[in-house]
This record gives sequence, C-alpha cells and structure tokens, in this order.
Amino acid sequence: MTGEVAPEPRPGTQSERTTLAWVRSALSLVGVGALLAKQSDSVVLAVPVLVTVAAVAVWMIARAERRHHDRGGVLEHGDPVVAFHQVAATTVAVTAMAAGSLLLVAA
Repeated sequence: MTGEVAPEPRPGTQSERTTLAWVRSALSLVGVGALLAKQSDSVVLAVPVLVTVAAVAVWMIARAERRHHDRGGVLEHGDPVVAFHQVAATTVAVTAMAAGSLLLVAA
C-alpha cells in the first residue's frame, strides 16, 4: 500500500445510483409479473397482472427520473434528500403485487 487516498465521489452520483436502482427494481418487477402471467392458466388473470405490473414499473421509472432531475443540485448544496412518500407508495404497490401473486399461485 502506498498510502494513497481514494478520491471523493463527485456530488450527484448518489442520486444517479439511486435512480438506476429504482429502474432496476422496476425492470425486476416486470420480470416477476411476466413470470406470474406465464404461470397463470387464465388470460383473464394474466392480462390484469401484466397491465398492473407495467403501470407500476412505468410509474417507478418516471418518478425516479423526475426525482433525479428535480434533486440535481440539492446534493451539491448539502440539503437532505428524503422521499418517504415514494418509498411508502412503492411498498404499497409491491405488497399489493405480492398479495395478487399469492392469489394467482393459489388459484
């Protein structure tokens, strides 16, 4: 070891990483929804699952991108970035999808 100090990350990368994490989560949700729809024997159940999952994923991605854009300079000024309502809404949506998945699998 030469005693070199790692450079400090540039401001704003945390917001970029968070946005990318939301996008990955949304894409994962679409993948799970597609698998659930494929497992369903009924088109009547598969279509609402796919539509709901796609709508939630689009909302998650759009909200993450908007938040990233709106909060661009906030981190540079040292202001706190808190979005509890987004986390709560996503938690409710994912929980609803999980409950629907259980009903779909149990049927």
